[in-house]
Amino acid sequence: MSKKILPKNGKFIITQRATREFQFNLKTPEGELILMSSGFPEKTECLHCIDIVRKNAESEMNFEKKISESQRNFFILKTAKSGDLCRSQQYSTEEYLNEGIHLVQSVAPIAEIIDLTV
Repeated sequence: MSKKILPKNGKFIITQRATREFQFNLKTPEGELILMSSGFPEKTECLHCIDIVRKNAESEMNFEKKISESQRNFFILKTAKSGDLCRSQQYSTEEYLNEGIHLVQSVAPIAEIIDLTV
């Protein structure tokens, strides 16, 4: 009998900027960066934002697709109540952008938190 191998979870990685603000990046199980937060003065705010991302990432309506000045695709994860939560990396095509959104939808709700500031 063969064992079913379950995929690893993605990771929210918390770091601290040179400005002393806390931030997080969401990475896939393979280590690919898919979301970046803005800076937060307190770690508790950063953790709260991760919680909001987890709860709202599955809904397609919370993703706003955009095009940068350099004509590259990216998205912002937002909610009506909290506003802009975080943004994606930039993608060369809309197809890759849509794949990025689907990755966030599947990874964020179950991603573990790795705090590199302790």
